[in-house]
Amino acid sequence: MQLWLLKPVWNILKTKRMISKFTKKPITIEAVEFVDATLATMDNISEFMGEKKEIEFDGNSMDPKVKIETLEGPIYASIGDMIIKGIHGEFYPCKPDIFHKSYDQEGKVDKGEISDGYHTFNELYDFRKMYNAAAFNAWTKEGLYDVHKSKCHSDGLPCFNGGWFIVMAVLPSGQVSNHYKLEDWDLFQCPEEPFVKHHYDGHSAQDVLNRLEEVCKTPNK
Repeated sequence: MQLWLLKPVWNILKTKRMISKFTKKPITIEAVEFVDATLATMDNISEFMGEKKEIEFDGNSMDPKVKIETLEGPIYASIGDMIIKGIHGEFYPCKPDIFHKSYDQEGKVDKGEISDGYHTFNELYDFRKMYNAAAFNAWTKEGLYDVHKSKCHSDGLPCFNGGWFIVMAVLPSGQVSNHYKLEDWDLFQCPEEPFVKHHYDGHSAQDVLNRLEEVCKTPNK
């Protein structure tokens, strides 16, 4: 067989051998967030970058920007972006979703993952949510108490400006209520109201515990 016939095969094998997987080396960077267009934020960014920075506009919109000079030319950071100082002292902006997927803040502890040796806070929160849903669903089915859910508080405003809902049961001793993210809406099989039917009675966490304990100790009829 002539060698020239083998050359295409050799090139394919050679190319395949050159394809490898690489893991990015862990590096520590410094960064600040372009929070808003206030003087305090601009002073913070100026101190971080070692030069006076002012609000600018890139000509494409009227949104405030911070102009960052790079080797590839000027790049504009928008409000919400993180401004990163690279390993060679260079600066560049990064969108917040990409930044938080790529970096963890040093010294920051996820309190939800703190454990008592048996369960984390996140697990205990999920347990509470499921117990809460099981109890409210049973009370609804049996018609024991006024149980309902709503995306708005009694004043008609969305819970925490949206994305959350409240569930409430009115027990003989008073209200018990909790807030959850909308992703958990279908866990609670109780009537939906346009807003909570009862004004908040000022109950504390301890009040809720006392009211639930009273229900638990009440003999079944």
